[in-house]
Formats: sequence, C-alpha cells, structure tokens
Amino acid sequence: MKNKSSLFVSARDMFLKYGVKSVSMDDIAGILGISKKTIYQAVSNKKELIQAVIETHVEEEHAAIKIITADAQNAVEEMVVIAQHVLKSMKAMNPSLTYDLKKFYPTTWNYVENHHFSHIEKVIQKNLERGKKEELYRSEIKEDILCKMYIGMAQLIVNGHIFSYKKYELSTLFENFIDYHLNGIMNENGKKLFNQLIKLD
Repeated sequence: MKNKSSLFVSARDMFLKYGVKSVSMDDIAGILGISKKTIYQAVSNKKELIQAVIETHVEEEHAAIKIITADAQNAVEEMVVIAQHVLKSMKAMNPSLTYDLKKFYPTTWNYVENHHFSHIEKVIQKNLERGKKEELYRSEIKEDILCKMYIGMAQLIVNGHIFSYKKYELSTLFENFIDYHLNGIMNENGKKLFNQLIKLD
C-alpha cells in the first residue's frame, strides 16, 4: 500500500468513534474503498495496525501540546488551552476505546501508559514550575508530587470500573478534573487571569 497515512487516518477516525474491538479490517477497507489484501501490504494484522495508529496519534498529540506550550503567554493560559485541546479530543472519542485497548491490546495500552502519560507528566511538571516562577501558582505547591497526582487522576478518569462509561461522559469527568487541579494550584493572581481567559472563550 503506497499511502500508509490515509490508512492510519481512516483507521484512527473509526477507532475513536467506535472503539477498536468493533471495527474490523473489512470496515476499514470499505471506508477506503480498497481490499483487505491492500491493507495487509502495509500491516501484517489488526494488532499491528492498532499499534501503528496509536503511536502516530500519540506523537501528533505531543507535537500539538509542544506548540501550545510555546505559544502560551503564561502557565495558566497553557493549561487552559491544553485542556481545551484534550476536551475536543475526548468529545470525539468513544469511551470504549481505552477499555478495548486495556483488555484486548495490552501491549498498545502499555505504550500509552509508558510513553504518553510519562510525557504528559513532564509537561505538567514544567507547567507547575513555570506557574510558580510567574507567581500565578501557590508558592508552597510541590511540583514533583502534584505532577504524579495529575497523572494518577487522569488514569482514574479512563478507568471504567471507577467511573462507569454509561453514567459519566469522559469530557465531563475531565472538565471537573481540570477545574479541581487548577483551583488547587492557582493563587489569587492565577485565578484572576483564569477568569479573564474564560470570559474570552
């Protein structure tokens, strides 16, 4: 298959919308208007396709967050824009995606946990350090502790045993989590800036 990127984009869109378990190689071939044989010229099996799609998606997310961090005028704006970016992604994602990966494709889920979450932990730690230097976050916060707590709570959100996907939407859980996180770390200067940013949206 000459154009792997179109395969990965179509597969990613279907996985996000329906989860990985319910999407077959026939479904993906149908969307692309090609045969399964053509897909198997690019990947050996569905497991390999899922791994490649998730790796590509994670790298794209890291690149997007890098741009947000570079463009943000301050730590509060950085967190707000990152949160908006993640919320947009969550609203387009079927909550069964994480469940499917954890249950049926543990190697791929381990990649998400080890590569993606560790990257986000570093992003959050730098944001906490930046917020303290800019005097927008409380001076007494412990960055090394709070960045790990952030990741722990983020992982809790996608735990279907704690928050039932039938009862809670991922986007609602994330909104409440971010509100909890920011209000726990911002000082009065940070809160004033946060309120100004929210009014601009």
